[in-house]
Amino acid sequence: MKPRFLTSLVAMTFCLVLGCSENDEGLRRMIHEEIVRTQTRSIVDPIETIGPYSPAVRSGGFLFLSGQIGRDQETGSLVSGGIEDETRQALENLMLVLHAAGYDSSHVVSTTVFLRNMEDYARMNQIYGGYFGEGNYPARTTVGVSDLPRGANVEITAVAFKSMPLL
Repeated sequence: MKPRFLTSLVAMTFCLVLGCSENDEGLRRMIHEEIVRTQTRSIVDPIETIGPYSPAVRSGGFLFLSGQIGRDQETGSLVSGGIEDETRQALENLMLVLHAAGYDSSHVVSTTVFLRNMEDYARMNQIYGGYFGEGNYPARTTVGVSDLPRGANVEITAVAFKSMPLL
């Protein structure tokens, strides 16, 4: 199915529902622009990565954030102080990427937390909860793993969504 055909099909459906004429070129143009906009992909990279990946990729209203470890952005080193400090720094790194893309923690719909030691779950959880508004927690999966980049104890990835205005 070609995008032009799809655009025409959607425009005609909207015209039927909204009662506009089949020849409403303005509506067709608006719908076409929205379809193109939601298919556009862009990279968000406010921080340095330690490999060949992007810190985040925006696709339509979705923002897919790569996993962040407790790496200090100034020194490039893993923060010291244990799971609490690493969790805090990993979340600060995620928030930095979110804000650079025009999102905030209220837009996060899902996270995945990777822990090297599941005994750290409660201490990680205590820090994690402070980064999201009560009653607005994202869906989350926590996975125990045998190792993480740079010997980190925690890595956190996220997906955010924000409605985008029509063009």
